[in-house]
Amino acid sequence: MKKIILIVDDSVAFHATITFAFGEYTLVSTYDEHGALSVVENTPVDMVLCDLNLNEESEDFDRGINLIRDIRKKKSELPIIAVTNYFEQREHWALVSEFGATNILYKKDYNIKNWKETFHKLLDNYWK
Repeated sequence: MKKIILIVDDSVAFHATITFAFGEYTLVSTYDEHGALSVVENTPVDMVLCDLNLNEESEDFDRGINLIRDIRKKKSELPIIAVTNYFEQREHWALVSEFGATNILYKKDYNIKNWKETFHKLLDNYWK
């Protein structure tokens, strides 16, 4: 059975990229925190890929961070990968993990091979 990954991002282009590259998974897409919480509550999701900036018009991470916190409260064991365009320095990544993300990927460093390895490692470690 295919693993189910929830993609939460306000960018249609990002959804298209992930959908094209990760066909070996069942991908569920939503564009905001309300849709994401509904999916998490009603679908047996195996992992979440969550944009930190759910508002393309600002660099405000509150919505993404709050969503990660809310998901973590509901599903403490669920792997959550935070994704962003804005954190270029790895020292910022520790801050994101403090809010409940299992891992963080930087969109500008998108490399399908590396992202697939990250997905496989998280899914294999969490759902043995």
